[in-house]
Amino acid sequence: MDVPYFHLIPLSPLDQVNLPPASFLLVQEALVLVSTFGWTAAYVLYCRQAFLDRSYGVPLITLVLNTAWEVVFGLIVPPSNDMVFVAGPWTILEAILIYATIKHGAVEWKHTPLVANNLWWILPSSVVISCGFYLAFIQSFEEFRNALIASALINQLCTSVGAVLHLSKGNTRGHSLGIWVTRTNGTFWTVVAHYWQMIHYPQDHPLNLLPVIQYGMWVFLACDFILYPITYFHVSRLEKKKLT
Repeated sequence: MDVPYFHLIPLSPLDQVNLPPASFLLVQEALVLVSTFGWTAAYVLYCRQAFLDRSYGVPLITLVLNTAWEVVFGLIVPPSNDMVFVAGPWTILEAILIYATIKHGAVEWKHTPLVANNLWWILPSSVVISCGFYLAFIQSFEEFRNALIASALINQLCTSVGAVLHLSKGNTRGHSLGIWVTRTNGTFWTVVAHYWQMIHYPQDHPLNLLPVIQYGMWVFLACDFILYPITYFHVSRLEKKKLT
C-alpha cells in the first residue's frame, strides 16, 4: 500500500500525466538527489583541483558542451522549473572552471601555442556556438524529451571518454580520486534512475530503449568504472617515478 509523502522534487510533466505511485516517486527522487549531489560535488572538486594544480581536469570539448548544455536545457528551455535550481549553480561552477582553464590551461598546451595563447576567446566563443547547436538540435526532434536524452548522451560520452583521453597528457593535474568517485557516482545513479523509469513506463521512454542509446550508456560506464581508474593509477605511478 502506497503511503503519501512530501515531494522534495516537483513532479515532472511526465509524472503529472502518469501520476505514478508514491513508492515509484520515492525511489526516483532518491536517485535524482544522489546523482545531483554526486555531480555537484564533482564540479566543486574540479574547481578546487584546477586552482590547486594550476591546470584543469575537464577536457576543452567536454567543458564547452557541458556549459552550453546547462545554459540551454537548464536555463533557456528547461524541461521543468526545478531544473533551473540545479542548472543555475552548475552553470556558475562551469564558469569558474572556464576561468581556471583560461588562467592556467596554457601550461597543458605548450606544444600548441595557437591554443595556449587564445584560450581566452576560444572557450567563450565555443560555448556560444555550442548553445546554438543545442537549440538547433532541439528543433531536429519532434519531442523535446528525445532531444534532451540524446544530447545528454553525447555530453556524457564526451565527459567519460574525454576524461580517460585527457590523462594521455602524461600527468594527473586537474584530476583526483575524489573527482572520479563523485563524478562516477553521479553518472551511475543517473543511469539507474533512467532504468527505473524505463522498467516501469517503457512506453514513455522509447529513445532510451534504442540499441545505440544502450550502447552509449555501457561505453561511458566502462570508461568511468574500468578505463579511467586503470589509466589514472598508471599515470599517477609514472608521475611518482619521475619524482624519485
